[in-house]
Amino acid sequence: MRKTITTISATACAAAIAVAAAAQTPSLPVGTWSQASSGLELVLVSRIKLSPNVGVSMGTSLGGSVGYGSMTRTEIVTEPTLLDVERRMTLTIESDGDFTWLTVREHAEGNDCTRTVRQTKRGRALVAGDNLVLSTSEGRESFSSSCGESGETDLVAGTESYPLHRETGRIELRSETGTWSFVRS
Repeated sequence: MRKTITTISATACAAAIAVAAAAQTPSLPVGTWSQASSGLELVLVSRIKLSPNVGVSMGTSLGGSVGYGSMTRTEIVTEPTLLDVERRMTLTIESDGDFTWLTVREHAEGNDCTRTVRQTKRGRALVAGDNLVLSTSEGRESFSSSCGESGETDLVAGTESYPLHRETGRIELRSETGTWSFVRS
């Protein structure tokens, strides 16, 4: 009889611990969340750069012609540049943890063109402590320019973690580049 009571007590204790742990585990922010913003962001931009050829001494004029025998060489460089960016994002998190994150960014490209970049990520979401962890299993990024250029590429699978702040009908995700405020759609 005593052994039976001990077994029942141990089982009841384990069940109580499991219930308490479940109550302390933060839940996913299930639903569709939307965000729109504009502001300065670092964007990788390609540009043509004139550089001195090897052996050019200080004080040499970099003006004049380019090409064979020139004091300069022409390079195409890609550098992070602060640009005014319009950003729209939709993050959908299902109750089973699947997520889809669509991001659309638009910014000026040169004087006359606008570049639009669309990024879609899919994978699994979970909450770990105060962080929303998104493990991307597949993704795609495409771009188009009002001047006619376009392209697309697959994104590498990976994991991103964002400090998560919740309010009624609203979540905030924080990253190194800023805070994104989403409202329930």
